[in-house]
Amino acid sequence: MIDGQLALNGNPDLKDFERSIESYRRDRRLGIVILLILIIGTFYLLTIRSGQPWGDDFALYIQEAADIAHHSSYMKSNYLFNPQNPGVGPKAYPPVYPLLLSPIYAVFDLNLTAMKVENVVLFIAFLAIFYFFIRDELPFPYVVAAIAIVGVNPNFWYIKDGIQSEVPFTLFLFTAFFAIKRAYEKELERGWISRAVLLAVLIYLCYGTRTTGILLIPALLGYEVVRFRRITRLGVTITGIFVVLWLVQNAFGSSDASYVSTLPKIWTNPKIILQNTVEYTRALSLFWASETDKPIRYIVFLLLSSLAAIGYLRKLRRPAVWDLYLPLHLSLILVLPYPAGLRYLLPIAPLYVLYALTGFREFTWKGFAVRQAVVFPIVILLVALSYTVLYRRMDFGAFPDGIAKKETVAFFQYVRNNTEPTAVFIFRKPKALGLFGQRLTSVYPAEGTDGQLWQYIESIHATYLVKSPIDEPLWHTFLNRNRGRLIETYSNADFKVYKVPKDNIQGQPNLLQTALH
Repeated sequence: MIDGQLALNGNPDLKDFERSIESYRRDRRLGIVILLILIIGTFYLLTIRSGQPWGDDFALYIQEAADIAHHSSYMKSNYLFNPQNPGVGPKAYPPVYPLLLSPIYAVFDLNLTAMKVENVVLFIAFLAIFYFFIRDELPFPYVVAAIAIVGVNPNFWYIKDGIQSEVPFTLFLFTAFFAIKRAYEKELERGWISRAVLLAVLIYLCYGTRTTGILLIPALLGYEVVRFRRITRLGVTITGIFVVLWLVQNAFGSSDASYVSTLPKIWTNPKIILQNTVEYTRALSLFWASETDKPIRYIVFLLLSSLAAIGYLRKLRRPAVWDLYLPLHLSLILVLPYPAGLRYLLPIAPLYVLYALTGFREFTWKGFAVRQAVVFPIVILLVALSYTVLYRRMDFGAFPDGIAKKETVAFFQYVRNNTEPTAVFIFRKPKALGLFGQRLTSVYPAEGTDGQLWQYIESIHATYLVKSPIDEPLWHTFLNRNRGRLIETYSNADFKVYKVPKDNIQGQPNLLQTALH
């Protein structure tokens, strides 16, 4: 028997046959994955929604893309940053996503649907990278399940219509994870320079899309210390090249300085971390089901999160770069004073799914092979049920509110056509008005007395104040109390525009002093 086995092992025809079988299996699996990704991509493309909701980050991305397409200054924008309300957004966003949008803008102008199609293409590319990233981490049925769980998730489906950085950042993040994984599988001494350049560029693309991408550098260096007990010249070179790219970006005016104004809130209000922990835990549960579907949301969330914890602890025995990146990412968003819910969690949600499936294997592996075959489909069906319930609550039509609403369109048109080109506005969504109204716009301070609000109005030489349904109560109260000092120039069902008389503050120092006190 042994001699016969040796003869079979030494048979070249048999080896060729085995290689053919393995190649067939690999091709068949790849075909299944490609088909699944194409189905998901087609679903996304066929369900693109028209319009855009009121969150106006998209407007600054488009404005920056337009500036790049027109070969104008990247920092040229109608958005006036208010350090007294930094949660609205920084002076400028990192340049990589606007660079991706700029060819779309150059060809299709302000066509939001074309930009959403690009988002879908980027998401399809992410799913392909995700497959290559996890195919060695899980058995093939689990790989298919992971791609389906992530790709069909209603929250990822929803953000395809948001012209924001979540999708490209997720793509670049997992491309960097995959490239780092492959780079460190090889001998560090061979081809290390080309690998260093590639990895540094990929890490920069993450950072140049979202500032949190910079956390890949400490994660990478930490990985080297854990694995090699030292930082290698590969890690040093990657860091050095990244620093050069960071300096180049800052030389063009795009920096993180706007975020510095949020630091005092972190130091003076430690409750932020506790509040954010509660908020992000709630947000993570919404990855599986809607706020109102509490029973299934709690069941799926607790089950999958428990499995994810098991999977993550198992991975920590021999951590990879992404295992070290995860706590850095979570730590950063927990200390930021302006929580963004699932937006900050979605880029790491695929890791959450990976850990959950890893934890399921770990929990059911030893002595429970039959149970695994039975329980795994039940878990997948439970996830499918929660997704079905969530999709039933989704609106597949045009966004009912936001920039496409007729009152909003009329408001933007009034601003463009009936106000001075040098006018300065104060409005709750300054980036949107800056793009569609083509006027300098700032947001009002987040808090303050009437006198402090007037002081800010004067400091930026604001000429128009806007009242809208999306305002904070502070602004409505201020405008109502000071109605006699303003001139109404426009109104519709949603918006009122007030002009600030030139002599309202200037020339009335006593009135200003009284208001300040």
